[in-house]
Amino acid sequence: MGKKQRAVSKRDIIMSIVRNKPDDIELSHAQIEFVINAFLDEIIKRVCKGDKVVIKFFGTFKKIKCKARKYVTPTGKTGHAAPVNKMTFTQSVTVANKFNE
Repeated sequence: MGKKQRAVSKRDIIMSIVRNKPDDIELSHAQIEFVINAFLDEIIKRVCKGDKVVIKFFGTFKKIKCKARKYVTPTGKTGHAAPVNKMTFTQSVTVANKFNE
């Protein structure tokens, strides 16, 4: 059986950037955190508006509309779920190749 995957938080990523940034780059932890949060907020804002966000050599974020659907609970009751919007991510070929090296 494979190794269990560890969940990496946004905080973990920020701390890794803080620890690994070059010494000649003068950015504080707070500044790095601000940039990461602003970057993610901008992606969410653009996708919510219906824009497709393409990050070259990384991937594409876009909004999709999921249709209303019927469901059955474990007790056998049926219901209807309203249509919802979701954000999807499609990895670039560059990223896909990294997984197969």
